[in-house]
Amino acid sequence: MFLATHFRSWLLQPQTSSLITTCDEQVGLRIEHPQELINNIQYSELSDEVRKGRGKVPVVDYKIVDYVDGNNSSGATKRSYSFCMCPGGQVVFTSTKPSELCVNGMSFSRRSSRWANSALVVTVSTEDFSSLNFQGPLAGVDFQVLFG
Repeated sequence: MFLATHFRSWLLQPQTSSLITTCDEQVGLRIEHPQELINNIQYSELSDEVRKGRGKVPVVDYKIVDYVDGNNSSGATKRSYSFCMCPGGQVVFTSTKPSELCVNGMSFSRRSSRWANSALVVTVSTEDFSSLNFQGPLAGVDFQVLFG
């Protein structure tokens, strides 16, 4: 990965005025489901009024937040949440390297696609990096290389 190589070569150069520290990161994936299902869940009997973005009520979006008890030595709670929900849209391929998979979501202007999608994200902490034996200021980069 370019990022990992770039950071590692930067560390080899004498840098006395710079400090790099490890910080928590967010990791996620895209989930996709029928837009009609989301409309039915949110609107119930009004869901027929959506009509692919041309009806009396707008196409539905949503937000999800959940807290999960951590299975770690500190017992910390992790937060997972939806991000960048795209009603009436699609998942699009955004990779820039053949060996990597990267996707994003988008909505059409009328939000008329049969599909809805959202990113589902969780925070990955420095403690998570340590449990994988990733230490130091580049622990997050090592995590990205392993799972990216």
